[in-house]
Amino acid sequence: MKPKILTTMPGYTAGDFRADTLAGVSVAMVALPLSLAIAIASGATPDKGLVTAIVAGFLISLLGGSRVQIGGPTGAFIVVVAGVIDAHGYAGLVTATFMAGLILLAAGFARIGGYPVGVICGNPAHLGGALDAKSCDKQVRFMSFCDTFHLPIVTLIDNGGFMLGPDAERSGINRSALRAMMAVQYIDVPIVAVYMRKAYGLGVISQYNDKLGLRLAWPTAESGAMPAEGEVDALFAREIAEADDPAAYRRMAIDRLHALKSPWKKAETFELSDVIHPAETREYIGRFIAASWHRIPGRLGPPRRWPIV
Repeated sequence: MKPKILTTMPGYTAGDFRADTLAGVSVAMVALPLSLAIAIASGATPDKGLVTAIVAGFLISLLGGSRVQIGGPTGAFIVVVAGVIDAHGYAGLVTATFMAGLILLAAGFARIGGYPVGVICGNPAHLGGALDAKSCDKQVRFMSFCDTFHLPIVTLIDNGGFMLGPDAERSGINRSALRAMMAVQYIDVPIVAVYMRKAYGLGVISQYNDKLGLRLAWPTAESGAMPAEGEVDALFAREIAEADDPAAYRRMAIDRLHALKSPWKKAETFELSDVIHPAETREYIGRFIAASWHRIPGRLGPPRRWPIV
């Protein structure tokens, strides 16, 4: 994989520079205080944490293979890694990394109301929550695992849809996205989908089915084909341009679309089972799984073969 700087510089524009500068400032506002805190917590002086974050963050961003990675906070953690190596050697670092991996693996499974479940959660800090080819393949493998061992699935949705663009297409997003949408329809265990924030596009379809499913939403959820701002710019470009006050017309159109994307509207048409307070999420999920658990014993044994896996 080539460093992104080698593939993006030929077509780099002034607009790209302004956008990257703004993104860099945003990251620095988080990374620099974080690096100071990590340094102090690790027993180092604050200036060492600051220098480490700047130098390591620059090298990660310069030589990395992605344009959307956040290198500053990552560089700050080198202070912690260096402390582990000094105290326990390289073998200690490997052990700590292995243990962290086990913790992350265990975090993919949980118990709600005493029942074991598999949990899938969107990560808005990565690609804005969009699903790329690797994310889709990972989701399919995890769902297959849960289906094999008859574990109900909980999906916490903050999903910007499937990733778009030339890079995504070269990575096979069309194949992986279709595979993810088909795979969830073969799931034969209870599945609970909780719309937390964004629920856009076809990506959401890959995270629930209605065979034995429950769809809940927080009041902060918003669902639809795409964000309201993008829909307005695409559908009402002429009307906005011809309006006496284009900015006011655009704002009015966005507000009207936001009202249509409200979870309350979806619940009125039974597209959602209920709109709940976030604090009630565990209770609702637990009650549904307890009510549907009687179907699990009847499905013990190897599940039917998925034709798309």
